[in-house]
Amino acid sequence: MFPHKASEYLQSSLVALLETPDFEYLNAKSNSKNSLILLDKDSIDVYHSQDLNKLELGNCITCFEKRIGSDFKLSHMIGGPAMGFVAVGTMFVDLDEVFPKKGRILIYEVNQRKEMV
Repeated sequence: MFPHKASEYLQSSLVALLETPDFEYLNAKSNSKNSLILLDKDSIDVYHSQDLNKLELGNCITCFEKRIGSDFKLSHMIGGPAMGFVAVGTMFVDLDEVFPKKGRILIYEVNQRKEMV
C-alpha cells in the first residue's frame, strides 16, 4: 500500500507480488512467470499487471511518492504526471546456487490511469 503521504488516489491502491503455484516457473517447459500487480484496495480489481522474467522472483517491494524540498515532486523533474512510484527488488533463481547472486531493482512510475510504466 502507498504511504499515508501519497495522494488519496494512490491510497486506494495495493501493489502485490504474485508467485506461480507449485514453483511452476522453475519448469523449463512452462510459460509461467511471476508477476507484479497493481490493484484496487477495496474491490481487488487489477488495474495493471507486469510479468517478471523467467526464473525471476520478487522478494521486496515499497511504494513511495518522492518529494524534493518542501513541495517539489520527483515526477515534475522527470516530466510526467506520476502519482507515485513502486520499487521492487528481485532475484534470479538458480537451483545450483545456495544463495541467489543475481537480481534487479525495478522502479515503476504509477500514472493517473493506474498503470505502472
